[in-house]
Amino acid sequence: MSYFKVWDWDKKLRTMLRFVKLGDIFCFKLDGDRYCFGRIISKIITGHVAELFDYMSAAPEITEKKINKVKRIYSPIVIDTYGLFDKKVYKDGDWRVICHQSNFSPIDVENVYFTY
Repeated sequence: MSYFKVWDWDKKLRTMLRFVKLGDIFCFKLDGDRYCFGRIISKIITGHVAELFDYMSAAPEITEKKINKVKRIYSPIVIDTYGLFDKKVYKDGDWRVICHQSNFSPIDVENVYFTY
């Protein structure tokens, strides 16, 4: 049984804020020919906490096998999910949820803290 549900890049142009969930895997266009990937690891009052993967691709596609092998490139970050996925207010990039991992549980986050 697979815990991954994958969508094509063009399937979901927008994900409403209330539907962004722990375990969602997203993709964003870095430049003309490179896409980067990451995962939502927690919901917080100002948005969501995400990890970015050490994987780039020429296409906005990622497989379950690749997700299981990728590593986090640096400490988790807070992202503006409302602006990036729902309202699309940032014109310099296109961020989309392309996959969901239903059995995801964050690891190596015990010492991650944010201050405001």
